[in-house]
Amino acid sequence: LPINLSKCSTILFTSRQNIVPTPIDNIPYNSEINYLGVILNQSLKWGDHVNNQIKKANKTLYILRILKRICNKKDLIKIFNATTRSILEYCNPLIVGIQQNDKNKLIKLQKRAHGIICSFDCHLNCLEDLDDRRKKHTLKLLLKSRHPNHILFPILPHYNSNRNRYIIPYSRTSQRQRCFSISACLIHNNISTD
Repeated sequence: LPINLSKCSTILFTSRQNIVPTPIDNIPYNSEINYLGVILNQSLKWGDHVNNQIKKANKTLYILRILKRICNKKDLIKIFNATTRSILEYCNPLIVGIQQNDKNKLIKLQKRAHGIICSFDCHLNCLEDLDDRRKKHTLKLLLKSRHPNHILFPILPHYNSNRNRYIIPYSRTSQRQRCFSISACLIHNNISTD
């Protein structure tokens, strides 16, 4: 199988500073890569991915402004769900552990969309909360991944079926605590105790 070198790049995922990666023949080194629409950087933080989502979603707000003249609120919400929300929620379960400042950026954009759809004076919850939807999608994926044949099954912590809880291993770094396998299990445990 010949490799297309123009479409290849190498990246080193590490939290250590000043590490020089070993070069691979004619394949350039990048500090971030775009893999199926998800931007991964070498420190595995989601800031670059969230900024890219916001940049794409900002372009769709123009559609809402134009259509506001001829569409009612119900139709505008459907258009928002089809155009803007689909961008904001791309790979939602993967980014469940994003930092608060990145969550705030996404919420701010949704508030702008809500202001266009209704008005900035509207205090109703016309659009579903992004964080709640992210948790719902994460729990759906977590439920699927509990099957032993699922590709994510090996990375999940041990599940205690008697207590309906995951046994969360100790995480030395906050980065590890924000990964899917830990964040999703914590959400599950919090819901099961409520």
